[in-house]
Amino acid sequence: MRQRTPAADVEPAPPVVPPQSNHLMVVSVRVAIALLIGFVLFLAIPLATRAGLQNAGKEVPRALDFFCNMIIAGTIIFGGGPVVVPLLRGYVVAEGWVRTRDFLLVFAIL
Repeated sequence: MRQRTPAADVEPAPPVVPPQSNHLMVVSVRVAIALLIGFVLFLAIPLATRAGLQNAGKEVPRALDFFCNMIIAGTIIFGGGPVVVPLLRGYVVAEGWVRTRDFLLVFAIL
């Protein structure tokens, strides 16, 4: 007959620790290049369309003009919002979209 070993004599198995990675997200080179090309096209196509319409002497649709202005403002805001306020004020007040008073009230609220 086989005898059992007491539980105190058995060593517990070491806990399984999953390997940790220093990278939060790993993206392949192809995906990174595709994202970069997509970003450049997202910037270039609307801006080139607006410039082409302006050079042809045609009126640029208001939605396209607004979209292009916001793309330009959004791509240069890497530091913080107050840096781009004069640029936005020039776009929206000079174009006649809002009055100076209304722009400053909204900026003060935010």
